Amino acid sequence: MAGLASSNKASISRVLAMLRPQFAWLATALCLYATAGHAQMSVLPPQCAGKSGDALDKCVRDIMPPQRSQRIEPVELQADPKQLVNCETVNVADRTFCVMRNQNILECRKRQKHPDPEQCLSNAMAGAPVPQVANCAPLAPLKKPECFQRNKVYKDCFADPLRYFICLGQKTSELSAPAAAPKKP
Repeated sequence: MAGLASSNKASISRVLAMLRPQFAWLATALCLYATAGHAQMSVLPPQCAGKSGDALDKCVRDIMPPQRSQRIEPVELQADPKQLVNCETVNVADRTFCVMRNQNILECRKRQKHPDPEQCLSNAMAGAPVPQVANCAPLAPLKKPECFQRNKVYKDCFADPLRYFICLGQKTSELSAPAAAPKKP
């Protein structure tokens, strides 16, 4: 029995010897945590020391008067030209270009094959098929005005193939927006 107790004692000593560095790390972490907590509490002004809850809140608020801030205007979100487009929703005349554009974007996103996606896209889009004038005759009456407007601006928008669909959306909405009625005096 005595031999068993001494072997257990030896194995416990070995385990504790292995754990001492971990305990030292834990003790250091606890000391740092306690010091950080003290540092946070030490920023309180002397007149607020010892207060807590609503009393502390009121004390701190009374010390710091409200600060005026500048009016911040919201930033208008810009459309991402590298966003994929649902080619089923675009005009038939743009579908071939749309599919090729989406394929090029997906291919150029593969960083292992193409370390410079911008260069990849500019090279890939150089050979993109140029959209043609759309045949608006077979379209539903509600879709015809949009088609005619697309035909007016598609060449200008193709100057930047990645932004083609963004440009089409912006320019056709500008053309379809009714002119502001003059105000009556």
